[in-house]
Amino acid sequence: MMKLSFSTLGNPTKPLEEFAQQLSAAGYEGVELRGRQGAHVHWQDSPARRQEVRKLFADVGMEIVSVSSYIMAANRDARGPDKPDHRDEAGNIEELKRFVDLASDLGARNVRIFGGRLTPGETHEDAIPRLARVMQAGAKANPGINIALEAHDDWGTGELLGRVLDLAAMPNAKALLDVAGPKHAGETPETTVRHLRPERIAYLHVKDAFPMPGQQGEYECFIGAGDWPVEETIALLKKAGWSGYLNVEWEAFYHDYMPPCEVAMVQAAEKLRQWMAP
Repeated sequence: MMKLSFSTLGNPTKPLEEFAQQLSAAGYEGVELRGRQGAHVHWQDSPARRQEVRKLFADVGMEIVSVSSYIMAANRDARGPDKPDHRDEAGNIEELKRFVDLASDLGARNVRIFGGRLTPGETHEDAIPRLARVMQAGAKANPGINIALEAHDDWGTGELLGRVLDLAAMPNAKALLDVAGPKHAGETPETTVRHLRPERIAYLHVKDAFPMPGQQGEYECFIGAGDWPVEETIALLKKAGWSGYLNVEWEAFYHDYMPPCEVAMVQAAEKLRQWMAP
């Protein structure tokens, strides 16, 4: 049976104590913690802080599903002090291992990473070996924690992520399937799931949106009100017997027109439980 999780991305200034109480009341089993310095958790957090956060969610019966790092693991070179998330390969590996240690202390089973944008002048063929090596190093650091590569940026399809996972060839090198990535890349849910294979999907990011009439871009909305293939993707994975977490990524932090997290978490839980039902 699939489970429900919610990302703290939606409001980085909301205290985790509030998230824990509100998510527990709404029936969520898990939480994804934003891994930014000064915004919920980071590898620089003290041992005492790590134990405090772990206990906070354990006390309300919730699992910390993942720590969301902002590592851009496919980049070849650092891009200067204005781009702190872009490092060379060795720097990405070092950063990833620190996040793996953090996840272990928090009791989380996943660390999210990005591929990021391709380095100018490179192709996916150039970058895939580097990305696979970073994932391998992180996966070897702790076999009990998944390194979850998100379908995002220049790595939005199951076809591309599947190639990286094939090369990484580690049981805990997995994909984080964000429904937006394949949607924007023009890949169908059937194709995405076929390339990734359900057993290699760590968890899902679910959200919804619809096109803005007469404008470029999309308007993010309550789950079920848009045209993103959330229900279709869930149905495919349910048929395959997949039983991971559906993690709601409510991006109110980026879009001030969106209602607050505490409103979205109730609506999302109701809709997703309808789609998850046998």
